[in-house]
Amino acid sequence: MTGLLAELRRRNVFRVAAAYLVVGWLVLQVIAVIAEPLGLPGWTDTLVIVLLGIAFPVALILAWAFEVTPEGVKLTASVPEGESISGKTGRRLDIVIAAGLAVLIGLIVWQQVTRSAPAGIQPDAAMAEAAGPADNTIAVLPFADLSAQGDQAYFADGIAEEILNVLAQIDALSVTSRTSAFVFRSDSNLSIPDIADALQVRHVLEGSVRTSGGMIRITAQLIDAETDQHLWSDTFDRELNAENVFAVQDEIAAAITRELAVRLDVPIAAPTAARTTSDVDAYSAYLRGRELFFDRNYENLPRSVEALERAIDLDPDFVEARAILSMAYAVSPGWGFHDRDYRQLSLDMAGSVLETQPDNPLALTTIGQAARILVPPDWDTAIDYYSRAIASDPRSPTARLWRAQAYRDLGFFELADEDLRACIEAEPLYGVCLYNHAANLLNLGRDEEAFASLIPVMGTSHFESYPEFLGITAQRGDRVLLAYMIRELSDSVGDRTRWIVPGLLRALSDETYDRDAALDQIRRRLLDDGHDPDDYTMSTLALAHGLYERVPEERQPAGWVWFRGYPGLPGSDAVETAIRRERIDEYWREHGFPPQCRPVGADDFRCE
Repeated sequence: MTGLLAELRRRNVFRVAAAYLVVGWLVLQVIAVIAEPLGLPGWTDTLVIVLLGIAFPVALILAWAFEVTPEGVKLTASVPEGESISGKTGRRLDIVIAAGLAVLIGLIVWQQVTRSAPAGIQPDAAMAEAAGPADNTIAVLPFADLSAQGDQAYFADGIAEEILNVLAQIDALSVTSRTSAFVFRSDSNLSIPDIADALQVRHVLEGSVRTSGGMIRITAQLIDAETDQHLWSDTFDRELNAENVFAVQDEIAAAITRELAVRLDVPIAAPTAARTTSDVDAYSAYLRGRELFFDRNYENLPRSVEALERAIDLDPDFVEARAILSMAYAVSPGWGFHDRDYRQLSLDMAGSVLETQPDNPLALTTIGQAARILVPPDWDTAIDYYSRAIASDPRSPTARLWRAQAYRDLGFFELADEDLRACIEAEPLYGVCLYNHAANLLNLGRDEEAFASLIPVMGTSHFESYPEFLGITAQRGDRVLLAYMIRELSDSVGDRTRWIVPGLLRALSDETYDRDAALDQIRRRLLDDGHDPDDYTMSTLALAHGLYERVPEERQPAGWVWFRGYPGLPGSDAVETAIRRERIDEYWREHGFPPQCRPVGADDFRCE
């Protein structure tokens, strides 16, 4: 036994084993570092371990059987004992082992030092995060509705939002966006420190509103979330009229800025809230209509129009209500409402706003939308007005959203992504914007990110028929998710229409299905049941059945030409016809082609 061990040492088998283990461990560490940046699959490290394990005994056998000599590799048995250089080879292996151990120890020390920082965050960033949010950060929570009927939440929210808007004008303060802060409420069961931690702010303003008869009571308190201490609080009892409501908003904003100016040791002058109307009922209707517009769906949009029209009836000079109403009119045809000439109504309303406020971003956005829903669209005018609106208010979410939709329809997906991300930054829970962002990620080929981005949409009031996702979801074989998407599509059509689900599932998966007859049958049954499906719904149904030539010509705009997951759609005659009908190719020839398309001759094009 002693002789065998001595021979193993002489042939450097132990040294080879040690060097192999050290180098193998280093290889595993390198794989762990480069796997994510290179997009390597999760089983890569397992495969490397298996291969190293298989190769280990082979390395030991080779070390026993062969020796490296000046003349090359020879069988150990054929090398005379006096000519062996195994001692030199062993010393070289010792150097390799020592160097590998040094690198390994250094790597372990580095991992211990950086372990406290999350992935992707350097130690300095982790320390900054541990220090907590900056002292100048503040969130305004929606005020609690304490009215007897409990039906004034929109009014309480509106007052809180106006205070937020005043504070947001102060450069020295960092104010959390309305939509992020309004996820939480002043009467939430969560503690203020928990809410502040979620929003990453140092200060929180909460409050309540109670209306009774002709009186209003507004209570507000500013809280230091780090200590959970009240810095300031007050209660305001006033006669209920618009002038008093605005005055209280100013008083609260002024009190907060005075307190924070002392704590931050910087001079802060609070601007005043804009006096939008002198009629409290008009103001209340405006707040209700604005809330419903930004939370729009098939139910909320007509209610928004009704509330905003009431605000203008009560105060014809209420410019802010006119601006929001112009946008609600402009978007109504896209939601399937055709009972009035909404496009002309939107133009008239926006024009009345621009007469007194030429740079009003909402009215400029409306003009752009009216140009985009023309048949065919006026792309240059639409994008020009959207861009003017954004220049007037870079954080205008709807201008960003609608310009993004125009860029998407034209095939410029990267430009659309920039605007959609800006929209979400301004209004993180804007349902329409969230959905369009997720759908546009499919155009960019970022499928996994697109599906993950649908999760926030499902926490909003947004209704969707998922036309961009149905084909891709069917190809992925996720029938459960596909069925839920189709069910939401059926719910957007009307009550008791979920019988659509099985047929549409089959249309998206069964190549032998008689799609023409099936689509005709769906339409007949919907009409028989009192449902008149709009062009958007019919285009989704036609796409799901693979009947691209049956997408209604009135389906505006033609973003569907870029949908993925529908066999035969790219390069089809239906796509080329739609692009020419909407003069998208004319826009390309004047402004440049998107990356996936190219000109062919004087008046033709090809898209991948």
